[in-house]
Amino acid sequence: MVGRIIILLIIIQAQVVSGQYDYEPVFRNLHGEELKNAVKENYMPQSVLTLTQARDTIYRRVYYYKDSVRCIYTGRAKFLDLNQDPSQYLFDNGGNIDINLEHSYPRSKGADTGNAASDMHALFPSRVDVNSERGSDPYDDIIDSNTIRWYVGVESTSNPDQNRIDVYSEDNNSAFEPRESVKGNVARASFYFYTIYEEQANNADPNYFQSMVETLCEWHNMDPVDSLEWVRNMIIASYQDGKANPFILDCSLVRMYCPELASACQILPTDEVEKFDFYIYPNLVASNEIITIEPNYIAQGTFEILIMDMQGRIINKKTKARHARKIEIAAPQNEGTYILAIRSDATILFSEKIIVY
Repeated sequence: MVGRIIILLIIIQAQVVSGQYDYEPVFRNLHGEELKNAVKENYMPQSVLTLTQARDTIYRRVYYYKDSVRCIYTGRAKFLDLNQDPSQYLFDNGGNIDINLEHSYPRSKGADTGNAASDMHALFPSRVDVNSERGSDPYDDIIDSNTIRWYVGVESTSNPDQNRIDVYSEDNNSAFEPRESVKGNVARASFYFYTIYEEQANNADPNYFQSMVETLCEWHNMDPVDSLEWVRNMIIASYQDGKANPFILDCSLVRMYCPELASACQILPTDEVEKFDFYIYPNLVASNEIITIEPNYIAQGTFEILIMDMQGRIINKKTKARHARKIEIAAPQNEGTYILAIRSDATILFSEKIIVY
């Protein structure tokens, strides 16, 4: 078969409706400095990726969703071609609506060297201009009348839509307020960073975290962990000695900073969903060409990869070994349209057309 193979990289998000994940208790019987020391000892990663590696991993493995990477603060989605270097492709020319990496705990406040600089539990994709405008401003709730700039999607405005006010992030040159839906996320990232890298943070600025802590407690309580945040936490942990952000595992862990939030976690309903992520490439293939399936962290377990014709007859199948990071399966020999499906027990997690030419 002669001709150039057009590679179409896709991510399939098979969705199973569920409530929030059960929490994992973290040292429920400890308090104060004893609790903080236990968290440091048990959740500090000894090895992390380099900043360059972490940046690419954040984009491609953690925050890649429906062919794009989204800014934590504005929701701006930028398409990512998985054939390209993720960091270079998203940054492009460094324009205002391009994407770069945000240190939720600023580099000038302690995240500039060592593991603290590239610990992915405190890193997020961000619009270039919003990242720059935030700078090292502390997180805080800003009175609307004091807000100078409002950010959403690709927009920057001084005149926000009052009917959609909660979807904007805000800046007033001395503080930064994220959009409502991610306030808990940045709060838990901040709690994590300060706890794990406390000495480094205090050496840079001993007052910075304390100036935010009351607000962070409120945001943590207001915006609880959803399943997407949980899954991303586990993906990051798989690159960092298996160490998750414990403030995501156990919502009551913030008692070391927020005594009023010491009660045990309650499992709450959520509009988020449990996601099984698979990178499939290519889906336009030559006869007998190899198709690659890369499961993400949450896809660990035993799965069957099926290739079926349009009448549902199985042409080829393969079982994914537990913890395998990549599965390869040959495309059918004959030209035509087929279905590639991933099945667990009797449940089809997702199905997608592939074309053989």
